[in-house]
Amino acid sequence: GKYANIQAMPFVAITTSGEDDQTTLQIHGQAVEVSDPEEGNAVFEVLHSVRHKSRDFRLPISKLNAGTYAVFRIVVDDAVLTEYEATDQINGRATVSYRRS
Repeated sequence: GKYANIQAMPFVAITTSGEDDQTTLQIHGQAVEVSDPEEGNAVFEVLHSVRHKSRDFRLPISKLNAGTYAVFRIVVDDAVLTEYEATDQINGRATVSYRRS
């Protein structure tokens, strides 16, 4: 499963987008398992506090019945945030990049 894959190869990439403000964030880094129970519980508290416009929205994690959950922190190697203009999504953009040295 995913857990075994991340343990064997901890280099990960995540891409997320914000539909309302036309942004994307791409992150590459190394996944490190969180071993502190308080830190792990804090993550789940944040996830459960997320609200969505839809009243019946549930985070994907709440739909899983896969046993014990693991929390990972990503040590970011590089990230790219791109904001697109609503009028021209191809040419009208501002990009900010970060690379850990």
